[in-house]
Amino acid sequence: GTSVHLCPYCHGWELQDRRTGVLCSGPDMLEFSVLLRGWTRDVVAFTDNRLAVEPATRARLERAGVTIEERPLVRLLGAPTLVAAELGDGAQVPIAALYLRPPQRQTPLVTRLGTTTTPATEPACSPHMLGMLGIPSTIEELR
Repeated sequence: GTSVHLCPYCHGWELQDRRTGVLCSGPDMLEFSVLLRGWTRDVVAFTDNRLAVEPATRARLERAGVTIEERPLVRLLGAPTLVAAELGDGAQVPIAALYLRPPQRQTPLVTRLGTTTTPATEPACSPHMLGMLGIPSTIEELR
């Protein structure tokens, strides 16, 4: 796509310095909003009225210059490229891109390899697993 993305490492360069939104489905995506400041100074974290932002997290995002938008997000506007997000009250928030993370689930291969998963269902690699894959897990192994 041209406007909705999963990875800033893949698309951040093309979108640098443009107002960018993040659909925050969980606390990890709030932190992801801060990461995006490496590509643009103008980041909006959309909680879609579904995610309570803890006071400490709110303060950290505000210090980082991330705008927190808590009203429900109804739809994205613009074709073929994104120009704004429309909120439940009809307000429009101009954005040129939106990052999101759809729900993940791992394949049975992850379990067969003996890997556990994090609460976000991402593989949690142990030093043993990294060794099986030929990936150094300590500084000493890199020497």
